[in-house]
Amino acid sequence: MTPRALLLAALVLAAASPAAAAADPETARVLEAQGLMGRWAADCAAPPSDENGWETIAVDPADGEVRTREDHAGWESVYRVVSARAIDARDTAMDVIWETDDSPLSVVYRIEDGRQTTWSSARPDGEVLIRDGRYVSTGEPISWLNRCPAG
Repeated sequence: MTPRALLLAALVLAAASPAAAAADPETARVLEAQGLMGRWAADCAAPPSDENGWETIAVDPADGEVRTREDHAGWESVYRVVSARAIDARDTAMDVIWETDDSPLSVVYRIEDGRQTTWSSARPDGEVLIRDGRYVSTGEPISWLNRCPAG
């Protein structure tokens, strides 16, 4: 095989790899521009707990994917962000995959006054889990999380 053919084959393989296909730099750019990247908590000075969940939205250095990690001291949920788009200055739509069972969700995060919450969430079959910042099943509001200092 000629050097040019080897280079072409290497480029084709790299482009076809799951990591190359999955890590979309536009997703991170949108979340950064919307102000969602970083750590969030109800009380940034307190450790994670059932009452004080932490959420971190960041690029995973291992594979370049954006993930949102919810830490509740005793259990953690990790979602891979497949795509993100700004709806307006305060709302951001995301398609995510819950890594526990590879289930997809469409979510909208809302940012107001330096804090954020999940404003809506739905499964691909149309089942709505969160509407207008409240769990559909109980009517309970979703907690607002404050932006925590870096570090």
